[in-house]
Amino acid sequence: MHAGLCLLRLSSDHFWALTPRELFAATGGLAPDVARKGRSPDRADLDALMAAFPDRPVPALPMPEHAVPDNRLE
Repeated sequence: MHAGLCLLRLSSDHFWALTPRELFAATGGLAPDVARKGRSPDRADLDALMAAFPDRPVPALPMPEHAVPDNRLE
């Protein structure tokens, strides 16, 4: 109940409507084997995740005019 109502923040109606399989899946029971081995991911696991979900470059935002240094104080 704690996982459903507190961690997943389900309403009581949604919690009680879940099947045991849905609750199992929502709490990580159907996660890949890495999560079920009881260990932290190692470098190979992280490399596989980074290859599967690469970061996309974020375009630089222009500096607002009010943030441009004022050279009049020199």
